Amino acid sequence: MIKDLWTKTKAFFKFSVTILLARITALTGLIVAAVGSMNWAPLLGLNVDTGFNRNQIVWLGLLAFAQGITFELARRRSLIPESS
Repeated sequence: MIKDLWTKTKAFFKFSVTILLARITALTGLIVAAVGSMNWAPLLGLNVDTGFNRNQIVWLGLLAFAQGITFELARRRSLIPESS
């Protein structure tokens, strides 16, 4: 069952794990940047210190998003065109 799911997932991404990893990285960065830019204090009321300030979290998310996009562009640039 898991092997079948993995095969279907790879087929969706044209049998390229690199595409999958690049898109997961970009999506994770986008989510981290969006969640990090929100003000959670009114909702949670928690005083948890993670050692990061809001700007650092947003920049980390944006950098992860840019890394995923860069991986995707690099992968597309390195493709060898199929001969007809």
